[in-house]
Amino acid sequence: MATPAKRRSATLVEHGLEYKRLLEELRGWRGPSGQRIHLNIADVAFFYCGSMFSWYFTSHEDGTLRRKNRASLSNMDFAKMLLRHHDASRAETSQPLALAVLISGDGGTSVAPLTAASVRWLLLSERSRRDRLLAVTRFVQPRGVRESVLRVDWRTQLRGVEQRSSRSL
Repeated sequence: MATPAKRRSATLVEHGLEYKRLLEELRGWRGPSGQRIHLNIADVAFFYCGSMFSWYFTSHEDGTLRRKNRASLSNMDFAKMLLRHHDASRAETSQPLALAVLISGDGGTSVAPLTAASVRWLLLSERSRRDRLLAVTRFVQPRGVRESVLRVDWRTQLRGVEQRSSRSL
């Protein structure tokens, strides 16, 4: 007999795996010559029951989408990467350096900004603090007046990807 906690964990997996499946699909795409496509993403780590199970990033060497090997997954390394990307010279310590996607009590998801202190509290502490954690992604400060959004329709018979851009007035 399933308990409510197990049902909530199943919901967590359903929500998180959609984006993970998209990233896996994009990792498999190849250009006309068979080369991997260049795709710039903010680093993202996925969690299940408090443990990291995958980490996606853009390679600094060739600009392609990569996934860390399971043996290389580490909360400490992910936290160090987030803190390294954080501009230490910022006077305001409340500036987010990451976004956490959490499973809410009603089975939905919520997003919370993470400061340097909250990244340390969440990722570098006991596992129970991450029980409701679905994913953590590096926050990228918007630049300029243009914004791009990637929209993905993922259905059994149809897969569509489109990019939309807008200009801030």
